[in-house]
Amino acid sequence: MTKALEALRKLPDERQDELAPSLLALADDEPFTDADAAAIAEAKAQLARGERVPPETTRAFWAKHGL
Repeated sequence: MTKALEALRKLPDERQDELAPSLLALADDEPFTDADAAAIAEAKAQLARGERVPPETTRAFWAKHGL
């Protein structure tokens, strides 16, 4: 966790502001559903294979969570 926070602090302020809503949503008390966890796992697997997660998939996921 410390490495992640250090990496975030090194980002330009504008990028930190862009990421803040997503990070705050992750820290929210409402846990992700099993379907959300599966979508996150699939996205991680795609990235591990060198694939990009389609932007519309990412937007739909965050829109579902009010972002």
